Amino acid sequence: MDVATISADAAAPPPIDATVDPLDSAPPPVDAAVPADAAVPDVGVPDVGVPDSVAPDVAAPDVAPPDAAGATNENYVFECESGRLFGALVRGSDAQASGGAYLHLPPGSAPWIWDVQAPALPPGRVELDVTLSRGGTYVVWVRVLGLTNGQDALYAGFQKADLRRFYPTTLGGWVWTRTAGNNDLERLRFDGLAAGPHTLVIGPGESGARCDRVVVTSDLSFTPPSP
Repeated sequence: MDVATISADAAAPPPIDATVDPLDSAPPPVDAAVPADAAVPDVGVPDVGVPDSVAPDVAAPDVAPPDAAGATNENYVFECESGRLFGALVRGSDAQASGGAYLHLPPGSAPWIWDVQAPALPPGRVELDVTLSRGGTYVVWVRVLGLTNGQDALYAGFQKADLRRFYPTTLGGWVWTRTAGNNDLERLRFDGLAAGPHTLVIGPGESGARCDRVVVTSDLSFTPPSP
């Protein structure tokens, strides 16, 4: 036996098994994937619904601009004296009127009658701008006061070719009306209005008729409260 060979073999370290990972004792890596059968917590935005306050309050028309929450109906509210005045129409004062003011023709003004053969706008009138967010049927309610049976007529409409003569249902006090008396309860119903800007014209046909407030609504069953 070769002594030198034996000594060399004894001094040589055993060969390293390349298949043995010296890091086998380390903890296994964390699997970031969520098991298919594990429950996933719901972290989405909670559904809190739409507050009731965003819908138009049909009991208070002065808080009813077009709703932004997709509610069914729309109300647009105006003080008559807030529009553009033409002709002899003037402001009057009355503690019973909304805001204490109204519009009327001075006493002794000549009556005016709309003529279907030669349609025109009332010489004394107020014009109110309204932008409808969607088209359809709208009703105009006007808070008016008529002094006597011959001093109570007014006109309303969105174009001079279709002005409607209307009256208060009672005389001597402020009332909301949309009629021409018992013979025409739908006088101020306007069908087929397009979405977009419109100008509502209101003008007295007789000097004793007074205009206080206006509501344009798509709610056909709506009735404004007083004042």
